[in-house]
Amino acid sequence: MNQKSISVKCYFIIILLCSLFMTTMSACQDTTLKDEISGYTWIGDDGSKLVLSENQQMVWYESQESHHDNYYTGTYAVYRGPDAVEYLTTELSDYGITKEQLDTLFKKSLRYQQKNLYCLVFNQEHKTVGEHTTQSPAVHPYYGFYDGKNNYLDIVNLDSREYHGYTKTLEE
Repeated sequence: MNQKSISVKCYFIIILLCSLFMTTMSACQDTTLKDEISGYTWIGDDGSKLVLSENQQMVWYESQESHHDNYYTGTYAVYRGPDAVEYLTTELSDYGITKEQLDTLFKKSLRYQQKNLYCLVFNQEHKTVGEHTTQSPAVHPYYGFYDGKNNYLDIVNLDSREYHGYTKTLEE
């Protein structure tokens, strides 16, 4: 074998090994979408404050300034991306949102994509008004989109059809 033949073979072996390495690395990547809303405090466009702890506890304050009056506590569940689509169209199918409707939305908009779709289910347990705290069990499902560039969560209450906008804060 001549020197040129060996160089060409080495070149092809290196290319083959690099391709194999890149294929292996991409197959090992986690395809699960990270939850970008849990563990943060959110300030509502209406002046409210929503605290979503990492341990799935939530507090909604009517006013971001007052933490002693007019607030709800409970737990929450969060679904993102394909999991949100699945939950919305199966568990919350009574609300009439279909996969076809969501797919049409995803195709028509660069802003509203499956990867930024969220479904939140707030399980309200207690309500405080004035000095009185009462058990007040209720379930409030929401869905909407998170804009990571602007740290903005745009959601709608599936029961009331009211829109709510929240901005992520650095406060914990």
